[in-house]
Amino acid sequence: MASGIFVAVNSGNIKIGESQASFSQEYSMSSQAQFYSCNNSIFFSSKDGMSLLDKKGNTVWTDTFSMTTPVMLSDGEYTAVADKGAKTMNVYNLKGKAYTVNTEGVITTFAINPLGYSVVMCQSSGEMIIQLFVILQTEKVAFKGSYVAKDGLPASIDISDDGRIIGISFINISRIKIKSKVNFYFVNTEDAKTTDNSDAIFSGVEMDNEVAAIVHFMPDNSCIVSTDAKLTALVVELQTKKITKKIGRLNIQTMFQHLT
Repeated sequence: MASGIFVAVNSGNIKIGESQASFSQEYSMSSQAQFYSCNNSIFFSSKDGMSLLDKKGNTVWTDTFSMTTPVMLSDGEYTAVADKGAKTMNVYNLKGKAYTVNTEGVITTFAINPLGYSVVMCQSSGEMIIQLFVILQTEKVAFKGSYVAKDGLPASIDISDDGRIIGISFINISRIKIKSKVNFYFVNTEDAKTTDNSDAIFSGVEMDNEVAAIVHFMPDNSCIVSTDAKLTALVVELQTKKITKKIGRLNIQTMFQHLT
């Protein structure tokens, strides 16, 4: 059976002859092990559960579950893990399990932000359903909503660091022409009331002949959109509900030419 070893390394000044390894954790390659370092602690996920290790490698807490192909995403002091093809996602912080999300359909992708807010995309009855779950510091679900995606095939999703907006990229290949669109939605009810539609969409950007595969929010609420040809940085202006380019578009082919 193939096995691997995760090694935690000390940070800061290391004296000559001093070991840089803080501890090591052995695991089986078939366990689907994943790690995330946070505040001198390490989240350790596998098919059998989630554990938090301290800086010496001691187990602080363990939550057991059974997953076939777990996927872990992390941000700040929160980490989320969901099983491909399943309908359950667990969200953890340094204290242990914060909450569990049960979806109507099979989870296709999800995102987590530093506040512990999560957004989940799932597929049900042949249609893509977007579900949003927001928690408070009391670790209780404060908001839950779902709606059917109508702008094409949802490809990527993310939630801003302040938890006010989500960005979703859609890919439309009708009439043998590829077109992508990134829509931005308000999360809370008060913000949503300022929009002109029931889906809380307040702005969007279209990209012809491109596949918008990844959307990712930065701490300042700017959104990085990665397509099969370019990277685009967008500034989300909440007051005016408009999207403006921050650094324009970067041609990936040109970027690699400069690197070689």
